[in-house]
Amino acid sequence: MALSLTTGGQGGVFTLRGNTFAGSFNVSTAPIPPTLLLDTYSGSLAAAYSFRKLRNAYTGSAIRVRRSSDNTETNIGFTAAGILDTTALTTFTGAGDGFVTVWYDQSGNGLNVSQATTAAQPKIVAVGTVFTANSKTTMQFDATNDILLRTSSDAEVLAMDSHSSVFVHKVGAIWSNVYAVYQRRISNSNNPINYGPQGDPGSTVRTLYAWNGSAATYSSVAYQLNTQYLENYIGNVVPGVGSMKLFRSNTNVLTSTNSMGTKSIPTNPVFTIGNWTSEFTEKYIQEVIIWSTDQSSNISAINTLVNSYYSIY
Repeated sequence: MALSLTTGGQGGVFTLRGNTFAGSFNVSTAPIPPTLLLDTYSGSLAAAYSFRKLRNAYTGSAIRVRRSSDNTETNIGFTAAGILDTTALTTFTGAGDGFVTVWYDQSGNGLNVSQATTAAQPKIVAVGTVFTANSKTTMQFDATNDILLRTSSDAEVLAMDSHSSVFVHKVGAIWSNVYAVYQRRISNSNNPINYGPQGDPGSTVRTLYAWNGSAATYSSVAYQLNTQYLENYIGNVVPGVGSMKLFRSNTNVLTSTNSMGTKSIPTNPVFTIGNWTSEFTEKYIQEVIIWSTDQSSNISAINTLVNSYYSIY
């Protein structure tokens, strides 16, 4: 088959199998969007927070931001390349500071985390400059009280008894107590049921460990200050038996089985990202994704995709 196409001005000539067609025509090819992390690993997805786009089906904003100059707030979305629109962000904040008031959930479940108290909002822009870790946008949780949280009844699904999670975060320069990326509590006052990868408060050896509501299990690796990490926590809490796994940089650093009690159904569940009460550590968080099932069989592939963007290991 012979096929030729020539164009000129508004017209053109199209030849197919010896037949020639002349006239005006347009040729266009719609761009094919890239496959994003959660386009592939969307099963049992509970929540997804990031400064990059994680699902093509998600059409909302990344964050809501308050500027220091006049406390006005606005939503900030993604660029065509699927990363946070930092140009729009710094145009909005100007030479002042910017604080995250809402981190939007990209899972489709609408489980956004937020902070209405200005003094407790994590900072994303300082004096007109966006915080970064390894050249990727992040936000700073100070060592005082910064926290994003969800307190409605649906917060229970964000750290359920069987779940898997991936975290991209950087430990800051101030470590005075327990370090954790997320926590789930059964009320505003009760102890946590689950922590995301947790750091022991020891002053010299800040060990990475897991807590499942009744037992803590320590790994053999420690946290270093001013260091970025890609980590996972996979927990299965079943009456009579429970298992916990921790991964760092795609390496399984802890697998443990612990006896568990009967689950206590929360009446006032709280899910938090950042600090809590006396647990004061500085941290920079970039991505938190949670599934409601054990993703052990997928975790290596998930981590490889996450690391292809963040370049941590």
